[in-house]
Parts: sequence; structure tokens; C-alpha cells
Amino acid sequence: MSYSNDLKKELLAKIQQSIELMRQIEQIEKAQFERLKKEHPGFEELSKTDQSKILFSELDPEIIAMIRRSHERRRRSTPRDDMGLRKPDEFFALPKKKQYIQLYKKFNLLQTEINQLLVDCKYYPLMGTSAEEMRLLDKEYTSLYEGGARDRKIPRYYLERHLKTSLAINQQEMKDRLARVPSFAISFHLDSPTVHFYRQILNCYVFGMLEACCVLSRAIVQSMTRNYIKYRGFGRLLIDGKKGNTETKNVQHICSKILNWDEKRLSTYNKVCNLANKILYDKEVAADAQALSCIKLVQDFIKNFPQRI
Repeated sequence: MSYSNDLKKELLAKIQQSIELMRQIEQIEKAQFERLKKEHPGFEELSKTDQSKILFSELDPEIIAMIRRSHERRRRSTPRDDMGLRKPDEFFALPKKKQYIQLYKKFNLLQTEINQLLVDCKYYPLMGTSAEEMRLLDKEYTSLYEGGARDRKIPRYYLERHLKTSLAINQQEMKDRLARVPSFAISFHLDSPTVHFYRQILNCYVFGMLEACCVLSRAIVQSMTRNYIKYRGFGRLLIDGKKGNTETKNVQHICSKILNWDEKRLSTYNKVCNLANKILYDKEVAADAQALSCIKLVQDFIKNFPQRI
């Protein structure tokens, strides 16, 4: 909770700063554009890219050469030199826009920090956000960036860097967890949904999502058991929110009293379900050993599961 609030405060503060910087930048751009348009007839005929480079570039030789080539192409393609354009060197005689450059560098640095914060925010809900803060977020999303309100397009570079950094930090732990998972071989074929669940359980454990690993372990044993009960023709007995039906029984009762499962299989089923229930309902945090134990229990449950004939 505390980290989420700190994250939100830092993000909103930087958004506010970036909006103020953009306002100053736009004022300078407007003033410079009007001045050049007045002092240099034909300035408006240049492309937006050339205008921008002339207005606010660092005036390095490559940019000067590029503008000069562009100007020469325009001159050769025009029968009469009546565009009113002066030689590019005259444009570059303008003083450097130090204030603009400083503001823009600061603005770009802020955007980098905002991008990084927005990636972090994907992992945390920004709780307790007021109407004024929502408006500020909306203004950030709509006035500065493409993507539409509340759907900011974060450049892929920041996402890739975040993932590479995260993987680099956790790589050794992931290797260690993967090494601890026992290989698993069975003599029969599993259906696709069960295989999918099993792969998800392994992925959750390897990537350190221990609670998810335990909860999905419960999902796989419950799914297999309920499907088997239906296969054996006792699906009508399952409790599916049916009220007033005195015939319904819980899964454990059906398996022990009707299907005559042995104690070991029932015990495995209950251990997995109980651990997941503690995480879901008692808010317990799973340890690495508990998640690994769940995987081993699931493997044992599948290995000793009755096969369909």
C-alpha cells in the first residue's frame, strides 16, 4: 500500500513538471516561429522537419549539410527562384536557442522517468486517486502523447529494458527454482486443458509467482476430479450452487464414499486445496518450499489418478 502511494505521488509530481515544461517550450516555439516567419520570407515553405531543425537544432555540420541539400533540391526543381528562400547559412546565423535546448533536455529526462514509472505502475493499482489527480493523468495521456485518454503508449524500449533488467536480477533465482522442479513422466496421455494448467503452474513457480502456483495447483486437481466424477456418471451429485437439491454432495464425499478413492489420493487432493484456500481466504503468503511442495503433490496426484477406460 505504502509503495503504491509513493509511486503515485512521484508519477503525478513528474507529470505536473512535464506539463509545465511543455507549456514553456511551446511558448518559445511559437515566438521563434513567428519571428523567423517575419524575418525570413519563404520560411513557411520549408518542411516541418527542416523548420524544426533550423529553429532549435544544435547546429551540427551534418544537419547543416542536410538542410543545404534539401534547399538545393528545392531550388533546382523550381523554374524561377521566386520562393523567397534565403541561403541556408543565413538561417543558421540565428543565435542558438540555449534556453529551449535546456528545457527540452530536462523535458526528455522527465519523460524517461515517467515512462519508467508507468511501467512500474502496471504492477500496482493507483489507489485513492482523487478526481483532480485523475484529470491530471488524463491531461498527461491526451495532451502529450498518442494513444488516447488513459491508454498511453509506452515506447517498447522502456518495456524491453524493464524486462531485461528484471530478468537479469532474477535470473539466478529462476535457474535455481527450475533446477528444483522434478522431471515428470507418466504412462498415459493428459487432455490439453490439464497440460496447459500444468505448464502454467511451472511457469508461475519458476518466475517467482508462488501464490499463483499454489492456487493454480488447486485448479488442476479440482478440474481433473470434477471431470472424472462426471465421466463416472455422478455429475448430478456435484454442488454447483443448486439450492433445495438434497442429493448434492461435496467432492470429498463423492470420491471417498461413492468412488472409493484411497486415503493417499484424497489426502493429496485436500493438501493442495487447503494450501490454496489459506492463500485465497486467509491471505497467507506462500513460501518457496510450499509452492514446490504443491508441484510435487500435483505430480503425484496426476501419476496416481484413475485412468479413463
